[in-house]
Amino acid sequence: QTNVIYTRYRGGAPASPPGEYRRVDVGFYDVALPSLPMEVGQWVEIVKIKEGQEYSPLEAENHYRTQKTGIEGPIIGVKAVESDLVEFVVRNETPGAIVSHAYLTVPKIDGVTMHLEWWRRVLWAMVNWTIPKVRTAQYEDNAIPHNED
Repeated sequence: QTNVIYTRYRGGAPASPPGEYRRVDVGFYDVALPSLPMEVGQWVEIVKIKEGQEYSPLEAENHYRTQKTGIEGPIIGVKAVESDLVEFVVRNETPGAIVSHAYLTVPKIDGVTMHLEWWRRVLWAMVNWTIPKVRTAQYEDNAIPHNED
């Protein structure tokens, strides 16, 4: 089952090795609304919320226009874990895509936004008090996406 992840685009960076003829990038996204809790090994499709394109005030504030990113593939690991955030790494398996990997930052709400293996939870509990809070990721559990693709 594909977990459709609605995100806000945070930025990108080139990832091509020197002398590489084909451009390869990585993308960074904040997760606004996962359809299922995210976990390593899960197949995901990343859809971005179109910033500045919210629906008119006549409709509810939590309605957003969305657009497919062309990024779809498995979550292959956890890159970073902060005191209240988890960053998952997705390998894009879309043929010919420019973005090879995406980094998805999500607030740590176990069973709602993400699920970590037992050994990651134990490690988290042992070192969590030493990890400072660096940034936040906005999560909207009541957002209603409207796909325009």
